[in-house]
Amino acid sequence: MPHEFTLGEVYLPPLLFIAFIAYLITNGLVIATAKLGGNRWIAIPAIFELSLFVLVSAFIGLFIPFV
Repeated sequence: MPHEFTLGEVYLPPLLFIAFIAYLITNGLVIATAKLGGNRWIAIPAIFELSLFVLVSAFIGLFIPFV
């Protein structure tokens, strides 16, 4: 069962933390892809970033027990 986190008197869902961590990892992967020259192989960068974010979020969600 997912548990909410409290910050003061504000309840925060666990998916918010997963999305934040996935956003940081996705940005790191996109920067690494750009530095290594992988952007020439990506036709639509926005869809690539969105799909990478979804994949990273799902991967993190598999290994975090509180979600």
